[in-house]
Amino acid sequence: MMDTSRYIISQDASVIDALRMLNDLSGKAMTLFATNADGRITGTLTDGDIRRSLIAGAGLDTPVRD
Repeated sequence: MMDTSRYIISQDASVIDALRMLNDLSGKAMTLFATNADGRITGTLTDGDIRRSLIAGAGLDTPVRD
């Protein structure tokens, strides 16, 4: 059975936390699902999303919801 918790990240988590999670998924589906405090999916996140965010000026401590 697949451990889907590896693909779930809080929308309040930092970009660096997301990068670490994506790095651990290397070679697998490299998409994270951002959730709010109620556990509802609020969006998806890929390494490309993070790359574009960093280029636009986001920091490693920026919450993934931004």
